[in-house]
Amino acid sequence: TGMFDRRKETFTGVTKTYSSKEIRNARRQNILEARNLLDPSLKIIRNNNLGSDPNQLPKIEMRGSRTPPPPTPGQYSQQLKLQYENDPNRPLFILDGFETNLQSIMSLDINRIASVTLLKDAASTALYGSRSANGVVVVETIRPTSGDLTISYTATGTVTMPDLSGYNMMTAEELLKFQELASVGVDAPGPFGVFENEANLLLVKQKHAYRKNAILDGVNSNWMKVPLQTAGTLNHHLSVTGGDGFFNYTLGLSKNGNTGVMKGSENNTNSGYANLNYRKGKITVSNNLTIRGDKREGSPYGSFTNFVRIPPYYRINYAARFLEDQHTEHFVQNNFMAKMSYRFNNPLYNALLPHKNTAISNMITNNLMLHWDLLPFLRVSGGFQYAKTSDQTDFFLSPLHTQFNDAEALQKGSYEQGNAASENYNGFLTLTYNKVIAGKHILTSNVRGDIAKNATSIQSISAVGFATTAEPLLYLANSY
Repeated sequence: TGMFDRRKETFTGVTKTYSSKEIRNARRQNILEARNLLDPSLKIIRNNNLGSDPNQLPKIEMRGSRTPPPPTPGQYSQQLKLQYENDPNRPLFILDGFETNLQSIMSLDINRIASVTLLKDAASTALYGSRSANGVVVVETIRPTSGDLTISYTATGTVTMPDLSGYNMMTAEELLKFQELASVGVDAPGPFGVFENEANLLLVKQKHAYRKNAILDGVNSNWMKVPLQTAGTLNHHLSVTGGDGFFNYTLGLSKNGNTGVMKGSENNTNSGYANLNYRKGKITVSNNLTIRGDKREGSPYGSFTNFVRIPPYYRINYAARFLEDQHTEHFVQNNFMAKMSYRFNNPLYNALLPHKNTAISNMITNNLMLHWDLLPFLRVSGGFQYAKTSDQTDFFLSPLHTQFNDAEALQKGSYEQGNAASENYNGFLTLTYNKVIAGKHILTSNVRGDIAKNATSIQSISAVGFATTAEPLLYLANSY
């Protein structure tokens, strides 16, 4: 249950436990991906607009959604969202007896997993109170065992390929025909619709001629393939185990990476851990130390949905700021000068500009546990956890980015930087009574108390106004 060990046959709650072998055979990328394949009750809901972003913290649901979806946000750093967003439908995660966050579970080396248990119903989740309203995911790591000195090395390779077979998009000729039909009639919604005063007639003709000529030249571009790649990663895990009947240890180093199918997106995690276990008589003491560093890079190509929406009659062009740039000036009624324009931004131009979309996290966690068997049927357990994390996010958009087309000169370009630090203390004390009466009746009782202190400090700064030749440095901004 994450609080105490109990035989499944004597537990009335609905649970499901998977071993480390089952997890690795299902999926070696991370724990949750494997559980999603093994157990349909744990759902991973992805935002496909991000194009399989490896830094995306997925929405996890075990007992359904309890709140409506949030509104669609505007343009902002995906890394900042990953850092600070909380999902009200997310289950509670317990790692080796202590509460943890989704990022720690996603970054955990799958070679360290001993078991994963889902607590699904009210009887099993009531242990954690209101925090467990969405279910509980209990993860246990491999504990040290006695034996000769053993050195183990594991390398795992992963190849990720984009799958566009689910898209059935119009060809350039089909799309133009559709736009023509949608533009029939006064104030029609199509791109070639004419206003009642015909003020935009010249612009409409220019737009139609531009696209028709491109189709006659044989242009039928598949923009969806442009920002995508076939990505390969190789993960490494080195561990050393040993010990005798009293003292056991496991030391390990892991280097895990995940390269996304969107060019430039990746997630790298380096971690080290030391698990020590001492047992003598009725007392068992264990200490688990983990140090982890993460670095996440967002793709300079932005959201994948931007490329899905590009009409195929535009040529694939890395140099042009706009894929279509039309302007007209002509006199209409009462000698009024009508000025009209139409532009279609080129995301490939933006992708080659100076760019930052980075998040760096460092964490140190130490868990100290003690078990004391006072009597054959009575055990006292205690634990104390210290955790410290630091996070930094950087998000820079060049002043040449098409997002700033209509901005004032001193407002073009933006830089967002965030720093967060947290320090957490958690402790618990549990008294467990477990006795068999008359050889067939089992009486079990658990009393537990918890204490916790969490302190978090967040600092953020936004800067605007950069010279077109400026590097992505915070101090080069015009204002803050």
